[in-house]
Amino acid sequence: MLTFLHPEVMPLLHDLPMGLLPLWFDDDDRPKLVIKASKEALLAAKLNRGFKIYAAPIVTQNNQTMGLVTAFFDDEDEPLVAFTPMFAEPSGHDLRRVLLCSNLDVHFFDENNRELLGYAAHIQYLSSTRDFIEQTALLSYDKASARASLDQMAHWFSLRTSQDDSAAISVIFGANLVPEDLFIQDIRPENHSYQGSQSFSFSELVRQEPGPFQERDIVQLLHRVFPPEEIYLGPLRVTDREEITDVLVVTGSHALFIQAKDSPNTERVLRNSISRKKATAKKSLTKAVDQVRGALRYAKSMAPMKMIVGGKETELMLDGLNYAL
Repeated sequence: MLTFLHPEVMPLLHDLPMGLLPLWFDDDDRPKLVIKASKEALLAAKLNRGFKIYAAPIVTQNNQTMGLVTAFFDDEDEPLVAFTPMFAEPSGHDLRRVLLCSNLDVHFFDENNRELLGYAAHIQYLSSTRDFIEQTALLSYDKASARASLDQMAHWFSLRTSQDDSAAISVIFGANLVPEDLFIQDIRPENHSYQGSQSFSFSELVRQEPGPFQERDIVQLLHRVFPPEEIYLGPLRVTDREEITDVLVVTGSHALFIQAKDSPNTERVLRNSISRKKATAKKSLTKAVDQVRGALRYAKSMAPMKMIVGGKETELMLDGLNYAL
């Protein structure tokens, strides 16, 4: 695994929001491409044994340049995508250098920096695509250009043609570098000091029952913003011991009620049509709104609000706080 062999990359991964990270190591002649993406994108790449990267033509600063659209085909017409603007900076030059190699290693991480997949891979593309990547100028970075690049890439990809699909870079997986059925258990105290924690958590890519996984993932993301003592996992009503909300965050000024909804991360669900996914999302949203309304009614029914967290009863004074959903 990349993080075992090169633990020094972890700070880079923590700073990477989502997307692509090229890496080169002096003792290894194979470049590494790190992809940080959603669990659905990772599963699509695993099932398809690869993914595609489109070199999209972009015009900014009155000059033509390019951006990269990485596509994970859960759906043939509307895949999951990540947009990467390219600029004349070390990361941009390194990424272009990686894409001009025939062979590379690809390592996949989720939003919480867990390495879940890794493959030796090779690249296939048309000579015209290689020429475009190699010869297109990269421009200096500024925020306006980055925003324009993202907007243009999204528009270009929505109108792409069959010729654009044929010109895309195909990253094709070979041997596994990481077992595909990893079960990861985290026992680090600093990740489990929130209210209601079991002092450990675990994760895996394929999820038959998504709820508990999703709730803990949300808590880990909240850890980056809020101190652990302000985060409550699965608080229960004292009246009937039913869950108030999946995650509650209470600061000095706000009370944040979070109701998590997710689908199983399996091949069957991933291959559902876009129309079915939209219908499922709409149904889940409607249910979540009703549940949050119930949570607010309970929170406003008593002062202080009483709840059970981690088997213990506790009280929170919410009067005067702003409520956020």
